[in-house]
Amino acid sequence: MTSSTKKPEEETKPLTANQLARQRKKIEKDRRRKQYEDIQIQGTNNSSIVSKRSVEMLYTTKLNPEMGEWFKYFVKNPKRRSPAINRGYWIRMESIKQLILRIIEQNKDNDNIISIVNLGCGFDPVPFQLLSEFRTTQPELLKRINFIDIDYPDLVQNKLNMINESNEILSIIGESHTTHKDLGIILSTENYSLVGCNLRDSELFNRQLSTINSSATTSIFIAEVSLAYMKPEHANPVIANASKYPNSHFIILEQLLPSGVNHPFAKKMMYHFAHLRSPLGCVEKYPLISDQVERFKQYYHTVEANDLMYNWEHLTTNELKRKVSEIESFDEWEEFIIFCQHYVIVHATNTEGGEVYPSTPDKSIEEFEIDSEFIVESKPLEGFERKFPGVCNITQDKALVFGGSGQTRSNEVYEIPLTMDEQPKKLENTGEIPLARQGHTFTQINSNSALLIGGRSRPGVEYSDVYKYSINKEVEGGVWEKLGNVEETMARHSTMKLNDTQVLIFNKNGFSIYNHEKNELEKVLINGCHLSNFISSGVCYSNNVGYIVGGMKSETEPTVSDTIYKFTVKQNEGKSIEIFVEEYLKHLSMSRIGCGCHILGNKLIIAGGANPYKLLGTKLCVLTVDLDSKEIKYLPADEMLIGCGTAKLNDDGVSFVAGGGVCYSFGSYYNGVVSITKTH
Repeated sequence: MTSSTKKPEEETKPLTANQLARQRKKIEKDRRRKQYEDIQIQGTNNSSIVSKRSVEMLYTTKLNPEMGEWFKYFVKNPKRRSPAINRGYWIRMESIKQLILRIIEQNKDNDNIISIVNLGCGFDPVPFQLLSEFRTTQPELLKRINFIDIDYPDLVQNKLNMINESNEILSIIGESHTTHKDLGIILSTENYSLVGCNLRDSELFNRQLSTINSSATTSIFIAEVSLAYMKPEHANPVIANASKYPNSHFIILEQLLPSGVNHPFAKKMMYHFAHLRSPLGCVEKYPLISDQVERFKQYYHTVEANDLMYNWEHLTTNELKRKVSEIESFDEWEEFIIFCQHYVIVHATNTEGGEVYPSTPDKSIEEFEIDSEFIVESKPLEGFERKFPGVCNITQDKALVFGGSGQTRSNEVYEIPLTMDEQPKKLENTGEIPLARQGHTFTQINSNSALLIGGRSRPGVEYSDVYKYSINKEVEGGVWEKLGNVEETMARHSTMKLNDTQVLIFNKNGFSIYNHEKNELEKVLINGCHLSNFISSGVCYSNNVGYIVGGMKSETEPTVSDTIYKFTVKQNEGKSIEIFVEEYLKHLSMSRIGCGCHILGNKLIIAGGANPYKLLGTKLCVLTVDLDSKEIKYLPADEMLIGCGTAKLNDDGVSFVAGGGVCYSFGSYYNGVVSITKTH
């Protein structure tokens, strides 16, 4: 009997006791799972608040002392985070603050009552920071500004307990008025309200807002990685409800997948949140900035969206960047750039003329065609994790690698096979072994020896020492000999062998020549166009011709070169060496630092690094430039080739060895060997 011929009594047959028991069990299981997920999401607040306290201790106290110290009341055991995490959280916090202040500035010259509603507030003390600042800078605002913190009921109850233990917080928010505990409004003062609500409960959320936000004429809603954990079908109604208020502004910070889930940073990020049992619910539906714009256009007619790198560039002045750079030494630009490119800040408003971002020139990068002349192959290196090591060839199919940084900086030497299935081999070393370092160079000067120049220990501490490494095949290792010191410290520089006695150096002070027999720097005559002195460029050289790709003109902003320069070396016997420099190719895709490059036939291969204008994903990470036509093409690669070394792979190929970096607080990613060979 088909379903269409069933009798009515058959269709409404009551469930058996076993079926009812299974149904109740499933309902209870779903309830517990949802409760567990909510607890895990609340747990993300704990790590975030510790990082923000680290920023407060180091940055806020120096840059904005008028904001006070408030995280200390919610973080009992503070920890100092790494420079990259500190700067990442600082730009997150500063971007949101700047957008709030710009919206307030637009509305301060009238009788507006301004509400700032923090959705998923956690223990974030933004209200206390801004109330403290306004007391000093704009006391007139205090009469018409109100902060509303909303989060899970259990979490805000804990926050209330902490507030009640702090006389300083109680003083800044003022006396409590009548609360509406039946609605989850557990604290209400003239300038501050604390509200418990699971934001999936749209009905309760609306009733709460209509009670405590009824007098507002300007409403600023903030969702700093809070709606990100919700599925779009639950998160979007929150945005829709917020958009119904007159003069409504919505500021949201969420993750991006600008090159998809296969980019190393994206993999680490997605795994991190999934491992914490708080998976990101929105990012796969809205992976790109353009997707977020379309999302918010459903509810607001004006939408501005930019990644955090844009915010770093345009919401902070160069003077503020300079002050930031003075707080702690910093040399993780590539990691900072890639982190920023995986986060978007959206500002949406239903107010005419409510834009807050400055208008800026278009810096988009077009897509290139694939270069079918080459193939790309990747080989992992088990247990070998190094960024910014020194790399040189010892044979056609092996590389010699010294130092670099993984969890710590290293002073070990490894032999790395480039083509075979063999794994790295640590070599025995004797003699005057150099200190551990990264950002140095390792240059082969003959079939048996290599030259180590410079590098750094911790950021800001650079070396000027020079060592010669001589291979001893009998013991599978080598002997170190210190040759002395050059006249200047250097790191993130490049070196190229010119002849049996001279090595060409390019660094922040331009070109120089090191004579390893005399242990001295020699003068070099530069002709042609003006060449800025770049830091962390990609430089390659062959047959008296070389190319300089990208590099930083300034480490504070940073200002990154978008130009390839060609240089020609003329070696006059008995005279100083002359170098002629010319601008070869200008293109935004060349704006990169920490990249590698190599001349292969009539092609220039450019690999990795970080570009401040666009994530170097699958179609931008590895590019080829035809040296005759200057045509740019790409080679598909889902890698994070930061601070890799370059080794020649027979006459038809090149290998980029090691490199990688820390992916914010999500873990680290390190490359193995990425080989590029010609197809035949």
